[in-house]
Amino acid sequence: MIKFSKALNPPPFKGKINPLPITLLEPESQAAESFKLLGVKILSINSGLRSRVVMVTSPQPFDGKSTVAANLAVAIAQELNKYALLLDCDLRRPCLHQVFGLRASKGIHEYLADGSSVTPYLLKTPVKNLTLFPGGSPSSNPSKLLSSDKMRSLIEELRNRYQDRYIIADLPPVGFSVDTSLLSNIVDSVLLVARSGKTPKKMIREAVDRIGRDRLLGVVFNEDGEAHKSYHDYYRYYRKGRRE
Repeated sequence: MIKFSKALNPPPFKGKINPLPITLLEPESQAAESFKLLGVKILSINSGLRSRVVMVTSPQPFDGKSTVAANLAVAIAQELNKYALLLDCDLRRPCLHQVFGLRASKGIHEYLADGSSVTPYLLKTPVKNLTLFPGGSPSSNPSKLLSSDKMRSLIEELRNRYQDRYIIADLPPVGFSVDTSLLSNIVDSVLLVARSGKTPKKMIREAVDRIGRDRLLGVVFNEDGEAHKSYHDYYRYYRKGRRE
């Protein structure tokens, strides 16, 4: 039985953990091993914490980007024993707090609107070494918040404040949010998630062009194609430069 850590603000509720973090619930599964391998590859590329802020996005909705972001963060924190900070920047549909069975009425949305310190919004998760900065309440105008100078300052503040951590940021689909393209310029690298056999190749190419190949860390193909069936998901990872 997993014990929930005490959150900084607000406290967690005693609910079930969403099936998305398979690296936590089924650490010996094939899918969990795939995420561990992905984490190892990212850490090997980013040895010495030179590239610590990683954006996770996708060409379109329902490609499984939040699944990848959550599981990657768990793999880095739990299996690779590195400190990780997970950001839920998909302000239209914030969901990562539910993945870990946490209650989060406030988060990045509220901080960008009128917050002055990030500390009250950070949540401890059931995973050792993993902290969550939740999205907060859904925003009706996330573009205004994500494109603000305060959002850019937030990334820089977190980069400077948590120099011993890998920061994984779950952003809206790049094909549906110009802000994701803009923010790709201030993170260190970008991981693109696509559904194998489902996401059109044209959309993947367009997403790569918007992100910029110099920022692209790699592409993760979700073989199963449905994030909510992650107990059976298997992810293929292609580093920058490999063609399909």
